[in-house]
Amino acid sequence: MTSIPKANSLFRVLLYAFTFCYILPANAQTDMPVFEQAFDKHPSVMLLIDADSKQIVNANPAAAEFYGHSEATLENMSVADLNMLTPKQVAVEVRLARQEGRQFFIFRHLMADGSNRKVEIRTVPLQTENKVLLYSIVTPVTPKMDKVIGHYQNQLEAMVDVQTDEIASKSRQVIWAMGGSIVLLLILIILLYKSMRRGHEARQQAEENEATLSSIFDGISDAIICANPDGRIINANRGSETLFGYSLNELIDSDADRLYKQSKDIAAYQDLQYSENSHNAAIYEADYRRANGSSFSGETLATVMTDPQGKPLGYVRVIRDISERKKSHEKLRLAASVFKHTSEGIMIISPQGTLLDTNDAYTHITGYSHNEVVGQNIRDLFWEFHETDEALMMYQSLQEHGHWEGELETTHANNASRTLKLTINAVSDTHRNLQQYVALFYDITDQKLKDEQLRSIAHYDALTNLPNRLLLADRLEHGMLQIKRRNLSLAIVYLDLDGFKAVNDTWGHEVGDQLLVEIARRMKFALRETDTVARLGGDEFAAIFVDLPMGLPYEIYLLRLLKATNEPIYINNLELKVSASLGVTFYPQQEDITAEQLLRQADQAMYQAKLAGKGRYHIFDSDLARDIKHQHEEVERLKQAVLNNEFVLHYQPKVNMRTSQVFGVEALIRWQHPQKGLLSPAHFLPMTEEHALAIDIGEWVIDAALRQLARWHAQGNMLSISINVGPRQLQQDNFTERLEELLKRYPEIDPSYIELEVLESSIIRDLHKVSRTMQSCIKLGINFALDDFGTGYSSLRYLKELPASIVKIDRGFVMDMLTDTEDLTVLKGIIHLGKLFNKQLVAEGVESIRHGELLLSLGCCLAQGYAIARPMPAGEIASWVAQWQAPVEWQAQQTLPGEAVLLK
Repeated sequence: MTSIPKANSLFRVLLYAFTFCYILPANAQTDMPVFEQAFDKHPSVMLLIDADSKQIVNANPAAAEFYGHSEATLENMSVADLNMLTPKQVAVEVRLARQEGRQFFIFRHLMADGSNRKVEIRTVPLQTENKVLLYSIVTPVTPKMDKVIGHYQNQLEAMVDVQTDEIASKSRQVIWAMGGSIVLLLILIILLYKSMRRGHEARQQAEENEATLSSIFDGISDAIICANPDGRIINANRGSETLFGYSLNELIDSDADRLYKQSKDIAAYQDLQYSENSHNAAIYEADYRRANGSSFSGETLATVMTDPQGKPLGYVRVIRDISERKKSHEKLRLAASVFKHTSEGIMIISPQGTLLDTNDAYTHITGYSHNEVVGQNIRDLFWEFHETDEALMMYQSLQEHGHWEGELETTHANNASRTLKLTINAVSDTHRNLQQYVALFYDITDQKLKDEQLRSIAHYDALTNLPNRLLLADRLEHGMLQIKRRNLSLAIVYLDLDGFKAVNDTWGHEVGDQLLVEIARRMKFALRETDTVARLGGDEFAAIFVDLPMGLPYEIYLLRLLKATNEPIYINNLELKVSASLGVTFYPQQEDITAEQLLRQADQAMYQAKLAGKGRYHIFDSDLARDIKHQHEEVERLKQAVLNNEFVLHYQPKVNMRTSQVFGVEALIRWQHPQKGLLSPAHFLPMTEEHALAIDIGEWVIDAALRQLARWHAQGNMLSISINVGPRQLQQDNFTERLEELLKRYPEIDPSYIELEVLESSIIRDLHKVSRTMQSCIKLGINFALDDFGTGYSSLRYLKELPASIVKIDRGFVMDMLTDTEDLTVLKGIIHLGKLFNKQLVAEGVESIRHGELLLSLGCCLAQGYAIARPMPAGEIASWVAQWQAPVEWQAQQTLPGEAVLLK
């Protein structure tokens, strides 16, 4: 329990209550000077005012001292002489006080020296001798009161329930009102005492006043307890019944100690009763107990009433339930603790943008102390943010909604750039007038950095740092939305490197990665800033060209990409050269299309660019799309054909035209299509050249040819067999191992009867690798032939470095040599080179007897062609070999000296 001595402003409450309990029953024996002394000597400013004329009837010395006028001067003045407000303004204040439930008014009164003071006026009407007097207590409003109120409003109103302050404020107001009311009642008692001295009529009037006072006594909501010196309750008001739950009959004549909850509160009260300095009122808090056993915190105004000789006459306590107020104070304390200790920075900002207060977290986050920033404008503290468009959006949101949340970039006191997550809320009073802004923020710089790192991992290729497929799709969709609003177009390019696999396989993945990084750098440099180039995976890239003017040339952008990939690249003293095949499609199109469909179109166009010879670009069109779709479907059908064993081999004999010897056959694949019948290789093999299916089909051909060769040899038909090996199959790193595994299935076959035919297109990709593969296969006993010689580069280097013992002359030169002298000249040259390099020559495309005669005359006697035999099933070979004879024209042909023939 806390006691506050010298509570003179509250003494008036106790004085009234004591007088009501003690003086009225014994008024006939009480002297008038006691009351005059209480009125004249009390330090509170008191005035008696005529209700009709508003003239001051009486003023105590405290009033004369406060206003600076003598008592006589004040009694010749009216209220209007003191009040600085106009009658209209006074009426507004009276109406406002009634609306707010206040028992007091706030005016400004004029002092004798010309200054003015803000005062609180509490007034009670009195009926005396045909006249109504207004008894007024004038209390100056001190700066300390304003400072206390302003402290809570400025420091904590932003974070606690506004109603908390109102409760605390009203509690103080009611205490003052209670004190003022009791003082008014005291004065009424004094006037009543004077009237009783006048006689019987005065006593009758006093009885009426006593009834009025009794009504006021019971109308006070706080509990008023009057006790004798022994602590026995001799009177109590109706507020006591409400507060404690006891009836008046239960309270009166009972011990006041029963109202306290704890013994320490009783002891403290007893100390107050018998203290020597008990003539002054005291304020203390104690825990009280209700009739139902519950307890509450009460604020008590207590005083000891004495006679003129100082003998205690009794004790008066005015008790108010402050449980809610204490809860409010606890909320304020908690809010202050949160304000100080929270890890989030807090700013209290005035409506004009001035920073009023900050917490410790503000200093920790920004590096600026409280004293450095308080009083500055928020625009100066966060100037980087206030120069952005985002700031305008913030102001608009605060004005319209009273709330804004977002991010802002600022600078720490150490000049480091920081990113803050900021939330601002407007705080208004009960009349919705803006009081201040409360801003909470925390540092998200590190989190933003982590998010950026994760976003980079999710959206960028780790090797080239280019956007990946996910980010490309996002930008493509965004670009498609943008160009719909403008008369522009968009191009999507699908790019695949030609020859990258050979670099990777030859020089290793490290060199391959460096090659990809350099090509990515070149392509990025070749594009505009608004364009995007992305790596889709492996050696595949994609580019988006946005904002292309409709109808204007676009080829310049594609040529830049081709140049970026075609120029030589130097890595570790190696000169590497690759090219690129580009597929291009455009948006918008006549039909709605998605971003994924656009990318597929570009992919299909790229595939066509490869088929057309690589190192070029191809524009997507719908007819081509249908063809590509058909090709994809055919590839899938070919896969199924392999599983269903729908392929067969036919064999075309190879003969010595001069001796009629059949020395071997060439295995040629056919597709026995269930619906289309027997299909030649030209109908399906081109679709597999760049597909892994080419390897599967190639191995099937080798296995089937070896199986058939084993059967012929078992029958005594010792033919050799030629098997075509495609470029993709021959370029395999494990080609020799795979061939050896197939040979092991047929150990009865002598490998020298096997001949593998390779094309120049297989050799040109990597001469050294092909040569090594051929050498390793020759060690197994296998022979090699250069197929279609003369159609490509026909490099002498091939004849010199490749271990091929046979050269097959392309059928094109053979078929046209009878009518085209240039073809004949080429043919002569090939035969001459073959003999110089000691190669066995086999001519393809012998379609007539005359072709054979000329070849024989040129010194080439080994041949195959329709004039000899068409390709046939394996079952027909044996009978054909048994009955075939060379035409007599060939048999009679004599070999001409090679030198003479070549010089003609």
